[in-house]
Amino acid sequence: MEPFTRSMSLTLAVTAALLLCIVAPKAGGQSAAIRPAIVLVHGRDQPVGKRADVERGWRSAVAEGITRSRLKTSIRADDVHFVWYADILAGSQACDFGTGLGEVVNRAPGYELWDKVRDTLVAAARQLPNGTQRRILQLRMQDVGRYLGNGSLACGVDNSFKATVTAAGRDRFGKTRPVIIVAHSLGSMITYKNLRNALSDFTSPIYLITVGAMIGDAGVQHALLGAVSDYPAPVPLPVTWWRNIINDGDFLAFKTEGAFFSSNAAKRPTDEWIRLGNVDRHSATDYLGSPLFGQRIVEAWCRASDAPATCGK
Repeated sequence: MEPFTRSMSLTLAVTAALLLCIVAPKAGGQSAAIRPAIVLVHGRDQPVGKRADVERGWRSAVAEGITRSRLKTSIRADDVHFVWYADILAGSQACDFGTGLGEVVNRAPGYELWDKVRDTLVAAARQLPNGTQRRILQLRMQDVGRYLGNGSLACGVDNSFKATVTAAGRDRFGKTRPVIIVAHSLGSMITYKNLRNALSDFTSPIYLITVGAMIGDAGVQHALLGAVSDYPAPVPLPVTWWRNIINDGDFLAFKTEGAFFSSNAAKRPTDEWIRLGNVDRHSATDYLGSPLFGQRIVEAWCRASDAPATCGK
């Protein structure tokens, strides 16, 4: 085995062990009758060909957030799944429709609005006092444009998302189980689009945690759903619980309260604010490593697993 391969395997093993240690089952061997699945959906601007590195970083950050929350839960490393689509946006696994019709159909209905929305976001970024933050935000728009405007790439991304979530919604015995989705940035747009459309009849309940999410912005919604789409937009039918975390100073994170509606008040999203004080205010791993995120992932797990009142204590 090559040294690099051995090093990567060791790092993955350590990360898995860390997750297993910090989220060990409660004393006495008590465990929930239902084991939910957790699906992580990354955002834009990920390094192509670096899935293992990105996934390892996300898993480690989730473990850190749970540790810092000081709450106990029975989450295991094998309960966590990861949607990877950076390589698809770069051109791999795009759908081949044979004709241009399929490509057009799979474009976002409001993709022609994106340039204006992008320019508005970039203009806001220019107001940031930190030059590093400004450059980071301005460079993070290309993937969104590809997803909205290229139907072949969008089809490939959506297929990857749907396959992962659908598989996660069944345990190894084929029994339906709840799914907790954690989506960052562009990942929030991909998640919303698919839960509203292709997975609108998904039979497993969805517990949704969005971090640094763009989907609450009216312009972003119209670019994804079309100029005549309703605002506030409907909460996707499978979603039963939704928490949205916003880092102070993250210009690509938007409120969801008031941006989405459901006749069932329990399904409407709730916004929560944190102040990380980090250089890259939009960093996914910084969000996931925060105590607040750790509290919410444990809360979602306890709710989804129908665990006893002592869960997370």
